Amino acid sequence: MSYTVRSVEVVEGPLAVTSYTVTGDELGGKIIPMFDQVYAWLKESEVEQTGHNVIVYWDRGEQGLLFTEDGVPIDVGVQISTSFESSGPISCTETPAGTAATTVHTGPYSGIPAAHAAVRSWCKENGHIIAGPNWEIYGDWRADPEALSTEIFYLLK
Repeated sequence: MSYTVRSVEVVEGPLAVTSYTVTGDELGGKIIPMFDQVYAWLKESEVEQTGHNVIVYWDRGEQGLLFTEDGVPIDVGVQISTSFESSGPISCTETPAGTAATTVHTGPYSGIPAAHAAVRSWCKENGHIIAGPNWEIYGDWRADPEALSTEIFYLLK
């Protein structure tokens, strides 16, 4: 698949999340239970979901912490209408703000790593330095995996 990568200005947006430090081997098995935890909390709270599912990887630069023994801290959650006081395992955080490199992956989630590689390659080719945090915003659910859409962002220095 071919990716078009571009630089954009992004603003922070509030998220209701649960957090975990995960390695690449654990990632697939942790994501759905983490989303389930956030959605269960949302049902009981007065916080309104206003957007999509999001995963923020709090990497540091180009260290690739996801692929180390220590793993990378992640926030898994949803876009919400307003900030709230964190409670229990669910906390309020925000997507990063600033200049970011971005692309859109269309197709099965298993292809998302190629989109990340395309963004990292574009940054290197164009002299951009990755600040660390990167995130995925998942589009509306589609039964056809080929119709799934995921936006990928890398915050730049």
